[in-house]
Amino acid sequence: MNSTSLPEEEDEGFVQIVKANKDSVAQHWKRCPRFVCKFCNKQYKIQNKYETHVQIRQGVKPYGCQICKRRYLKKRTLNEHYSFHMGEKLCKCKICDSSYCHRKNFKKHAESHEELNSSYLCELCAKEFKLQFDYWKHISSTHVIVESQMAQAS
Repeated sequence: MNSTSLPEEEDEGFVQIVKANKDSVAQHWKRCPRFVCKFCNKQYKIQNKYETHVQIRQGVKPYGCQICKRRYLKKRTLNEHYSFHMGEKLCKCKICDSSYCHRKNFKKHAESHEELNSSYLCELCAKEFKLQFDYWKHISSTHVIVESQMAQAS
C-alpha cells in the first residue's frame, strides 16, 4: 500500500466521515443557542447582528454630527451625513458619472448597471471589489475620516 493513497474501502469510509461531520455541523447550527432580543423576541444566530439590533431598539447613537448635533448608530452613516453638509457626494458612479450622498440611493443606481465583470480597487489599501456599491461602502466605512476634513474646513 502506498502511503499517499488509501485503499478503496478506507477512502469510502473517509467520505462517509466527512459527510457525517457536515451533517452534524448543520444540526449544531439548528440547536445553537440564539441571541434573543429582550424587547421584541427576535432571534439571531450571529452575535454582532444581535448587538446592532439591540442598540437600535435602545436608541443608542454614539456618533454625533459636529454641525447639527444629529446622532447616528454607525460611523458610516455619519460620514454620509457629513458629505451632505459639505456638498459632497461620496458615492460616485464610475460608469456614468452620477453621484449620490446616500449609499441606499447609490446602491439602487449601481444595480442598474450590469457590472458583474467589473472590479473596483481601493487606492488606499489595494482591496478589490466586484461591485461598485461594495467599493463605496468600504471607502465610506473604512477610510473616509470626515471629522478631520471638517476640522480643516473650519
